[in-house]
Amino acid sequence: MTAPVIVAGGSLAGLALAGALHRRGWPVRVIERAAGPPRDRGAGLGLDLALLEAALGADGLAAMPRLPIDERHEYAAAPFDGAPPRHVRHDRSAAQGQVSAWQHLHAALAAAWPGTPEYGATLADARADASGVQVMLEDGRVLQGAALLGADGHASRVLPQVDAQARSVYAGYLLWRGFVDETALDAGLRKRFVGPVMHLFAREPFHCVVYTVPGPGGAAEGQRRLNWGWYAAVPDADRRRLLAASGEHDDALVIGAAALPAADRAAWVELAARVWPPEWAELVAATAAAGALFGNVVRERVPATATRGRMAVFGDAAHLLSPITGAGARLALRDALVLEAGLPAAGSDAIEAALARYANEQHATAAAMQRSARGWARRLLRAEPVEADTA
Repeated sequence: MTAPVIVAGGSLAGLALAGALHRRGWPVRVIERAAGPPRDRGAGLGLDLALLEAALGADGLAAMPRLPIDERHEYAAAPFDGAPPRHVRHDRSAAQGQVSAWQHLHAALAAAWPGTPEYGATLADARADASGVQVMLEDGRVLQGAALLGADGHASRVLPQVDAQARSVYAGYLLWRGFVDETALDAGLRKRFVGPVMHLFAREPFHCVVYTVPGPGGAAEGQRRLNWGWYAAVPDADRRRLLAASGEHDDALVIGAAALPAADRAAWVELAARVWPPEWAELVAATAAAGALFGNVVRERVPATATRGRMAVFGDAAHLLSPITGAGARLALRDALVLEAGLPAAGSDAIEAALARYANEQHATAAAMQRSARGWARRLLRAEPVEADTA
């Protein structure tokens, strides 16, 4: 019997890999450190329909809740004086023309793989040789596999096995985020923001976006959510202070709504009132009042290599990029599909070659996306990566 490929991580990248391996006939074992399935996460994401159909199949794509983006309303004037926004018409078939939310993509990928992650299974160590891998778990179990694929996020425990020198750096800016049920918005905010329009506000050194996504119940009117994000340059010393005040580790990516100190929450609400149009400032204030304002610390990492023998890393474990690239979910899907395209039939010893081909192709893609994101941040936010950061 063919030994299974062990996938560390049961989030988007891990489930996409499980589906790709299954389609090629490989047995798969997904281990996930979390105690159970993820809770509702409403953060929005743009969709690449071609990638989704390849990963989910036509029926899976059709069943996934999503909404169109027909127009982009760009507000570029400063100060905001009520002038009409610039409109850029969008083709609904374009990759950026449809949006959904994280939990819906996670559910669709889970449905596309006829298996279930093993929750509460935390990787402690791993060894590989020419015949396979040994994966040691913190509970003392030892798993045997044909290969180990790390899809275990920015704090990957597989990455050090692949590239011990890989480090992430602080990109120089934060992304403040929020999502609010449309039924919780007053009539003015619903009329202003809810619908098939992506609103983009730029006021150097800030940039923000607002668009409507399906809520937990689906994409029908009354079930949707308003999703927004505000990019802001933040000095490294202020980032460190904010993380410490929030009780987070210095290399944390998320400042949870419940952990955000009241004084910092109030300061960002007050800043929004000074720099954004009234409707935007009202949206930030309403989100904060609902206890739903949270932050993402933007970090970047593109390791020198994503594979070593029968071990490889995927998704955020392999290439940690700014959300402005839209890369998180789409690059995770593309990682899995690139591997699938070069994957031998189950049982073949050529799996190492397939992993190496994946790593070479995706490294070039991730490096190009990182350069693009840094150029955007330098131009619009006046933000530079903190290269001395060693976390």
